Amino acid sequence: MIRGSMSAEERQALLLMVAAAGPIVVLLILWLLLMREQVKKSLRASGLTPTQVRWRPFAYWAGVYSTAFRVIYLDPLGLGHRARCRVSRLDLRVKWIEEDVAYLSKDLPFIGRFVYLALAVLLVVFGLHSVVAGKLVLPPTLRHPGPLVIHGKPLALLVAAALCGAANLLMASAYGYTGRGRERVYTFLARGFSAIGWCLFLVSFLVYAIQGAH
Repeated sequence: MIRGSMSAEERQALLLMVAAAGPIVVLLILWLLLMREQVKKSLRASGLTPTQVRWRPFAYWAGVYSTAFRVIYLDPLGLGHRARCRVSRLDLRVKWIEEDVAYLSKDLPFIGRFVYLALAVLLVVFGLHSVVAGKLVLPPTLRHPGPLVIHGKPLALLVAAALCGAANLLMASAYGYTGRGRERVYTFLARGFSAIGWCLFLVSFLVYAIQGAH
């Protein structure tokens, strides 16, 4: 939440940011359509007929530099099949995901577990520090020479999102040590924490923007 009401200069800066975001959004949509066409092209090259190609934002199988899609296609006999794939944002290569690849991996390497645990600790420390301080101070920028202070509801939502992210990472790290019969529970909880965390993160910025406008 920004202390005080927005000035005329801040409103003008906000309008300029919105105007600048328009072309960027259009370019992102065109880039997404191009990747979608790459998926269709890959299917047709294998003699398959795509019937539905849907973008899946935040899909776990996408990776850092790829965009995920869910696909329904017809084989040469006319039978329908479902599949998952990801398209590299760097070279537009399509990689198809095997059916047995689940949300959590029991074959996560040691370095992966270490990174997940380190990120979880950082998120917990961030949450506890924000709660103790009662505010989050963002550094000044060229457009806003003074620091931005977030507190109240936006901060609470942001802290909750960070804790959900930490829980998701911890469950991913511990998944390799789960016994039989617990895989579904771990997967359900991990995906739930992930979805709730992203929702809280987006809502925190929405509340922040609404309170700042007033």
